[in-house]
Amino acid sequence: MRFGGNKERNILAAQLGLLDPNRFEYTKGIQPLQPGTPEYRRAAERHAALDGNYDGNFVEDADFLRLRELSLRYDFTDLLRRTELGRHIKGLSLAISARNVWLTTKYSGVDPELNFAGGRSLSRGQDFLTLPHPRVIYGTLVITL
Repeated sequence: MRFGGNKERNILAAQLGLLDPNRFEYTKGIQPLQPGTPEYRRAAERHAALDGNYDGNFVEDADFLRLRELSLRYDFTDLLRRTELGRHIKGLSLAISARNVWLTTKYSGVDPELNFAGGRSLSRGQDFLTLPHPRVIYGTLVITL
């Protein structure tokens, strides 16, 4: 176990029975908590949260709701037939599409779907050095002669 300069962590360690209360002046007189009690659980969770090597500190809720793709297309062929252009152009349609339009999540990272090692890796759920999926907006014009 590592104990040292983190006063709060040392006090919690003394409460959990992991540190001799006489080791530091500020921990003297601390009585260990009873394992299994709500106070013990809260102290243990806080003690773990102060440890940068505890993997549980980096696990969080990644629920999300995303509008991944949105497309809108309109066919102008009927309107074209009523004009002089209708003799030369048989069909005309315009489409506008967008990808990664909207995302809502409480996840603190860039994107809850990202994974730095790819989708087939054993190390899923790690978003170290990853880039978010870009928002892309594009249009299509189809002219049939």
